[in-house]
Amino acid sequence: MIHVVIGQSGSGKTTYVRQRWLHGATEVLYSYPVPVTRCGEVYLIGIYDDQRRELGTDKLPYNALPRIISTVDMLAGSELVMEGDRINNRRMFDHLVMRRYPFGLILCRCPLDVSMARLGAAGSTITRRFVQATATKSRNNFLAYSARAAYAEVVETA
Repeated sequence: MIHVVIGQSGSGKTTYVRQRWLHGATEVLYSYPVPVTRCGEVYLIGIYDDQRRELGTDKLPYNALPRIISTVDMLAGSELVMEGDRINNRRMFDHLVMRRYPFGLILCRCPLDVSMARLGAAGSTITRRFVQATATKSRNNFLAYSARAAYAEVVETA
């Protein structure tokens, strides 16, 4: 199963992923097109360690999508988690649907002011307009693809 976690910037996606799937020792694997963190039998796209403020796919460049897709194809039979803005796009969702990969879709959301406060506390200079745009994109993708997902859920993070 592939678990896809989306939401506006500062909505708590990474915290949600860490609380739900990261229990125990982790190992970062660099043998895939993009780094993958393994925790037991769960694989997470990107790096999840306590040495970074931004975790998961947030440390990958925006042009990493083709390599992320290749990594997903390599790990498609595994318990796989991916989250963040790098994977929250129609190209990724269309790929999952076209390949008939079973995926779950989780939308993390919170009030815009909560996101802005979280981002500000972390030292981010992301604008309110940008956060609103990521909220709109996340909502639209959730609405467009939730019917094709094995499960779809909304998580209120504030």
